Amino acid sequence: MNHDFNLMVSPQDLKALNDIAADNLLSEDMDSLYSRQPQGQVDEILALLIRQRPDILSPVERYVANRNIVRAFARRIIRYVFENAPTTPGPEPQRIRSLLRGFINQNIPLILQGIFVYRIPYNVLLNFIREVIRFTLRNIVTIPPSPPPPDINEIAREIIGALRRDTEVFIRLREFGIPQDQANSIVRTIVLFTLRNIDLGSPPTNLPARISELLNQIERQTDVITDILAYNVSRQDAREIVREIIRFTLRNVYQQ
Repeated sequence: MNHDFNLMVSPQDLKALNDIAADNLLSEDMDSLYSRQPQGQVDEILALLIRQRPDILSPVERYVANRNIVRAFARRIIRYVFENAPTTPGPEPQRIRSLLRGFINQNIPLILQGIFVYRIPYNVLLNFIREVIRFTLRNIVTIPPSPPPPDINEIAREIIGALRRDTEVFIRLREFGIPQDQANSIVRTIVLFTLRNIDLGSPPTNLPARISELLNQIERQTDVITDILAYNVSRQDAREIVREIIRFTLRNVYQQ
């Protein structure tokens, strides 16, 4: 890539662009002080970076006379890592690649500013971002690796097995004249619907009320009750067995 922009921009215009870019980056950095991010921790990582790894900053500082601009750039990268590290799993090289790609995608104007205004070679800028990300990841101690999301289908299989083993739900469905395959489908639909419409980590404060809410949702949003009614089952009996499956699912999830 050709970075000789002197033919395109006069020295006076280049100085004006430089001043505007510096003002923008510094003002955005000041705005971050009032953001929801853990600013104290970001500043700690930045201070550590300046003290322990000046070699990461120095290649960019050769092109940017104002060190505060480089530090504001580094702070933005560190803040991005704090925001996104918890949702970026995997081994370190994979996390660095993902965070680098995400940072560039979200900060294209800043990257262009570095190349066109400060005339930083792209490979120097890319390596700077990568190394700040690496340093930040290695020094964050308050962000644990993100746990894998729960496998809803596996949870559903366990609950359906427990329903078959510990309740008479399947026996009652068979007594209604519902074939085994259809009964399996009905129970699975109810259990999965329940799991997808609750907060697995936060039990409801009023369990009976939540069961009633889920029952009404299932009746409105699925064909489960209609499928049961097709076997000449009363609506009351159909709703009661659905309620029982929801109740059992919630109690297994929350161990109540």
